Amino acid sequence: MANSEASGAALSIWGTSSPEITRCAFRHNRARRGGGAIGFYGAARSIVSDCVFLNNEALRVGGGDIECTGSARPQFVQCTFYGSAAPAGGAISIKNNAHPTLEKCIIAFCSQGEAIECQETSGAELRCCSLYGNAGGDWVGCIEAQLGIAGNCSVDPKFADPARGDITLKRRSRLRDHKGCGLLGARPPAQR
Repeated sequence: MANSEASGAALSIWGTSSPEITRCAFRHNRARRGGGAIGFYGAARSIVSDCVFLNNEALRVGGGDIECTGSARPQFVQCTFYGSAAPAGGAISIKNNAHPTLEKCIIAFCSQGEAIECQETSGAELRCCSLYGNAGGDWVGCIEAQLGIAGNCSVDPKFADPARGDITLKRRSRLRDHKGCGLLGARPPAQR
């Protein structure tokens, strides 16, 4: 858990820095501006895989979990975003020509803001992702046309016990083997 007066409370990635972030949990981080957990600024090309983002918050700007700006192009692979909040982009806020990609990710139950917010000439490409139950909308704005193609869906993930921070998928979850995509979201700790 981290608090920041600026953006990117847990991590701020600037310029051409492009660390690989694997099997991490970002929980209860809070940024006064954007990017409650991670901020990508400039030309960052990081790969974030098999990570959990739980109840992170951005207070004034967008991106309860992630803020992407500049020409940042991070890739998110098999990540789970749950319960985050921001005035816009409950999970992810994208602006100023940033274009992240998400594959096999789940964004669910953001308590404030839509799943993903895009501003200006920014955008995102999603494949095999489920966006569900987000307060400001799931497949809205710049990603609206991607619902129903490339394995993208809006399916209740059926998390094990989110009230206690367990956002692994129950056995009966349809996202454990989703239509040619395989497992969506971060793998259970026992499989890491």
